[in-house]
Amino acid sequence: MNILLVVSSLPYPEDSGMKIRNGAFIRELSKHHSVFLVALDRGEDIDRAVKALSPHTGKIFLYDGKRTQLRRALDMFRTVFSSIPYVASSCYSRELSSTIPKIVSEHSIDIVQLQEIYMASNICCQELSVPVVLDMPNCESDLLFRIAHTTSHLVRKWFHRWQGFKMRRFERSVLKEVDSILSVSTNDMALLRERSFTTPLSLIPNGVNLLERESVTLPSNRLIFTGSLHYPPNREGLLWFFRDIWPEIQSLHKEVTLDIIGRSPSLDLLAYASERVRFVTDCDDISVHYRNADIAIVPLLAGSGTRLKILESFAVGVPVVSTTCGAEGIEVTQSKDILLADTPQAFRSSILMLLEDREKAQGIADAAWNLVRAKYQWQDILKRALPVYEELTR
Repeated sequence: MNILLVVSSLPYPEDSGMKIRNGAFIRELSKHHSVFLVALDRGEDIDRAVKALSPHTGKIFLYDGKRTQLRRALDMFRTVFSSIPYVASSCYSRELSSTIPKIVSEHSIDIVQLQEIYMASNICCQELSVPVVLDMPNCESDLLFRIAHTTSHLVRKWFHRWQGFKMRRFERSVLKEVDSILSVSTNDMALLRERSFTTPLSLIPNGVNLLERESVTLPSNRLIFTGSLHYPPNREGLLWFFRDIWPEIQSLHKEVTLDIIGRSPSLDLLAYASERVRFVTDCDDISVHYRNADIAIVPLLAGSGTRLKILESFAVGVPVVSTTCGAEGIEVTQSKDILLADTPQAFRSSILMLLEDREKAQGIADAAWNLVRAKYQWQDILKRALPVYEELTR
């Protein structure tokens, strides 16, 4: 079977949740089918990315998707008069849109799969002669509404709420057109069913590549946070952590440090950089940072789908302290394989407890690793998509 994956950028290096999921789809599907890739060129190191992805793809089709400050401003202006949300408008390429039917025909494509709903702005499902599958790592409209609810910045609050309404309408139109939907969590599936979407839904959660357990290292008193720092939920969550949680941890535990691994930190985040708070914006191997950490923190106040950062921490044996929102979509058990805390005091107390009780921390890490082994390995998860493709092509 020939499967065409449509993505907003080449998933290499895998430095964001979206790229990790897209990269896993490419690698795992290529074990069973021929995978072709359509992507926007965002100005990354294209040669390096193509070299890494080529062993798993039949052919890669690239289209200009570079966005200057002027282009961003024009996209923002257009969205005022358009029913299409800003993020979908910014992913539109006239050249890509016009050539997808040709790619489908010339390469005998059997399935077109949109890896992000934004890319649906380039596709007219009715004009294609093959089934279209939509992978939904998030319910985007709900995510925008959550961001609007949690941010204290009035302009951002208004903008995200406005875009949430646009995205809700966009989702309705796209979800009615596609032939099948892949959802990452039962929570997201329930939301889609509540909105009376009749398109078939399949649960394909996020996963990780499980590593062999290594010997326990000496305590480093180091916390770690990972994630794209331009992503609003990550930024807002970290600001909440720095304002309401971090000061007392520093005061009570003189040796604790925090590593923040992620691209594009904003100036208000960088203001917290110090000898005890380190920002790492260029990282080729995040597992090195995990192995040097005692605790992973996930202080998210908004989000949708499932957080790969939690599964990554589980896979390398690092215990996690998260908000309930941060752990949504993962079948965790409080105090067994994770510590969940939704108030500053509870979050702070959970971190301090793990720093002081190494036996408890190791027990939580062991249970989390076993959870990943049983339920969240990419090689097992993505096999669930194969029957979906087979049913659509009968």
